[in-house]
Amino acid sequence: MKFFNPYAEIRVTEHYLPHWQQPGAAYFLTFRLADSLPKALLREWDRQRSDWRVEHPPPLSADDEMEYHRRFSNKIDQWLDAGYGSCQLRETSFREVVQQALTYFAGQR
Repeated sequence: MKFFNPYAEIRVTEHYLPHWQQPGAAYFLTFRLADSLPKALLREWDRQRSDWRVEHPPPLSADDEMEYHRRFSNKIDQWLDAGYGSCQLRETSFREVVQQALTYFAGQR
């Protein structure tokens, strides 16, 4: 399996969001419900991240990159794991609708 290589050629296309593409690379997506992260937490997280980026302009050292992910990426994962919001995908019928949508073209494209 070939994973995304940030140092290799990347094709970026945009519609509503940017899409990064690399031939032969494996991708994963993370989905979350709109209420899975409380707005107050996200606002504070965004403020802290913005302040940190001002203090650590690019290019980032390897240590700064590790600190960034420890402080910001990991925090989002912790909050998602905490189970905030309605957690509607715990309901089998909702979960099955999402699963069917994601696997609709499986084996075709």
